[in-house]
Amino acid sequence: MIRPPEPEGMRELPRPPAPGARRLKSLPTYAILLGFLLVLGMIGSLNVEIPGTFPNRGGAAPRADMPPRCLALAHAPPGDFAWMPDTVRLTPVVYARTEHGTWYRAPNRGKPFTGWRPAGADSIDISGHHGPVLRLPARGAHRVGRGGWPVYVHVWDALTSRDWRVEARETACATS
Repeated sequence: MIRPPEPEGMRELPRPPAPGARRLKSLPTYAILLGFLLVLGMIGSLNVEIPGTFPNRGGAAPRADMPPRCLALAHAPPGDFAWMPDTVRLTPVVYARTEHGTWYRAPNRGKPFTGWRPAGADSIDISGHHGPVLRLPARGAHRVGRGGWPVYVHVWDALTSRDWRVEARETACATS
């Protein structure tokens, strides 16, 4: 069958898609919307603090007449923690009273750690202002514990940060 020529200016109208066929124009719209929501979620997660793995378990206060106890600290792996203290002196002098308990003075060689607190009946926490926490056994000549963050400032930190191994040896305190 021969089709007669179409009058000028008239063309065939586009046909609607067959039933069940997908419209590809909507896929980029959904991808853009999903990407936008993902970016909003990531930005929102930057403002959410996530608790770390150091619950405040409290503990008995040290005696006021407790002599200072000095610890030599080693962190594993050593190269990653050069900024951490290698010695600390535990004293019964109150440093701060916070909602997380009473902190006692723990001077060291100019590193950021300044306080310690009991963490249950068998452990102590050593920490500085906005710094990581070192949780160690309260007694023993050679102690093995861990270091980590008391709180993660956003989701990415919580997913990628790992606790590290800390060893402590009780040493004689230098006179000061």
